[in-house]
Amino acid sequence: SKFSRSLAVPLFCLVAITVSWYYGERFLSKEIEWALYFLYLVFWSVFAVICHRIVLLDSAPATGWIPRCTWREAKFLGWIVIVWSVYAVAFLTMMALPALVLANISGGIKFDQVEWLSALKIPASILAFYLVARLCLIFPAAALEKKANLQWAWEQSRNNGWRLAVVVGALPFVISRLLDFLYRENATVFECISLTFLGTAIFAVEIAALSISYRELTRDPQEEEIGKN
Repeated sequence: SKFSRSLAVPLFCLVAITVSWYYGERFLSKEIEWALYFLYLVFWSVFAVICHRIVLLDSAPATGWIPRCTWREAKFLGWIVIVWSVYAVAFLTMMALPALVLANISGGIKFDQVEWLSALKIPASILAFYLVARLCLIFPAAALEKKANLQWAWEQSRNNGWRLAVVVGALPFVISRLLDFLYRENATVFECISLTFLGTAIFAVEIAALSISYRELTRDPQEEEIGKN
């Protein structure tokens, strides 16, 4: 099929990098770890762009089995860094503000207050992920090489933030937890590779769900009306 043929190479590369991390973490230098992390993001960008374009344009890469990394994929990778930087800043801010308030009121943070602050990680993460959900439409737009920015993504996702949070947050979380149950201690190399392959391949379904959300939320009612007539 178009999906399997177009995604085979980036999927294989993502699995190879993940397995290399798993088995070689103790032996890898920090420089090699960062290089692998960068390569993972590059191949992930290629993988995601292909998924978005197949779903939204029914268009497989013209190069066939061997996809190219162009300015489009580089821009997509840039948006990944920007959006997840927003998540990190939002999360750290929501964790830091209560700590600063407590420190200001009580003249310091006591041990029992540290435990209370740790409990804020989950709500802080959820709220920060809401911001990611509001901005995530930038990814399919970048894959289609549309002129878009974070303000545009925020406006397009208005009144649909929590629905998108389910697509880009809750759905991947549930699937990853289900896959965790399949892993076992002392798993064979074959089991590890197979489960890594399955988990990575399922990302295509999640990307497709985001593509469909993008198509629904950016649809122009006037164009639809013209098409009907």
